[in-house]
Amino acid sequence: MDNLNYYDKKYTVPSLYRTCIRNIASNLMYFKHDKKYLEVLPAYMKNSIIRLVTKIYGGFQDNEILRLLLNSELEDLDLTICRVNDRLLEDLRRCTNLRHLVLPPLNSTDCTKETLCDLIPELRHLESLHVRDSLIVDDHVISLIAKYCKNLDLLDLEKCMSITDDAILHLREMKLTKLSLAHTNITDKGIAHIENSELENHLEDFNVKYCNISCAGLNHLRWDKIKYIGFEVVDIDSKPNNSNARKGTGLCWFHRDIVLA
Repeated sequence: MDNLNYYDKKYTVPSLYRTCIRNIASNLMYFKHDKKYLEVLPAYMKNSIIRLVTKIYGGFQDNEILRLLLNSELEDLDLTICRVNDRLLEDLRRCTNLRHLVLPPLNSTDCTKETLCDLIPELRHLESLHVRDSLIVDDHVISLIAKYCKNLDLLDLEKCMSITDDAILHLREMKLTKLSLAHTNITDKGIAHIENSELENHLEDFNVKYCNISCAGLNHLRWDKIKYIGFEVVDIDSKPNNSNARKGTGLCWFHRDIVLA
């Protein structure tokens, strides 16, 4: 009896629901030519399949299958390894309750800026958005994100090289706590736009590594709020001098490939 209890605790038998979801998720290609079976699934089952495929099975190999599963109740979508094109961006407009969205690099060969701009107004409930290494993401796209995505807490724009200092002007009134602008064209001028803004009052995690930022620019930040900042130091002997700096702030000082502190 003790042995039976031991194995009961160690090996949990999957529920019928989980077994069904796993079987569907691992055989999605069989539904490609008979779409009606996927289309009639309830939203909660579609969302379970999407979550399993993106987090466990390595993502969708076929956008057509993914498009059949997208629905208005979906809240979390990671498309990191998918090849996103205009048609998929158009279908994402149905996902009006998305809270968390991770996009792969968007290139102008597969996607247009216009289609991305048409999607953003439908993402009013977003709380976190990751879109890296995408040339079509520029200051105008950021202005739309600031206008429509009022609930954003995290915005990751690393390696979006079309972003300039004007982007921060658009972000001034957002309540972001986490913002990554690493590897963009942000300078000290852009950092200065954060001063005396709503963004300044909420920003806790700020990444501007490999931007043209000096310690003079960093002095515009509110150091009593900042918990972590990543940047590349231009002057190895220079550090921000701000009377609001507090103990416990996590600073990542970089000079080339050397971590100083």
